[in-house]
Amino acid sequence: DDPLFRDSIAEVKQGCETVVAFVSRLYIYDVWCAGELAVAVGWGIPVVAVASEAGGSLCETSEERLAQAWTTEQKMVLTLVGVTPQSVSDAVKQVLRTPLRRVDWLSSVGFHVDAAKGIVDDCYSHRRR
Repeated sequence: DDPLFRDSIAEVKQGCETVVAFVSRLYIYDVWCAGELAVAVGWGIPVVAVASEAGGSLCETSEERLAQAWTTEQKMVLTLVGVTPQSVSDAVKQVLRTPLRRVDWLSSVGFHVDAAKGIVDDCYSHRRR
């Protein structure tokens, strides 16, 4: 049982109007990222997904593959907050149905400023009411 993880999930449930997810091809294999994404989608919290060219693309994966990627202890911690491989898989499918904001971390400072403004604008336009 990881109290920091549970606190992170509690913050998503209680205090988030929008979740910004910096997604990559490995994103959903990180227990904290997967848990926060599944909880946000499950609780109806809008997700603004940001993808970088360098990180690869977020893609759907099977529940079996997710289950194999996590240790038994990680699966137990996820279960404590109501997250399963199925809920993560469903959350990824939902996020992939929305437009991803693309950023290139190797671009100019001006590009980063514009990307940050766009992300904030997305958060305001998607936040739950």
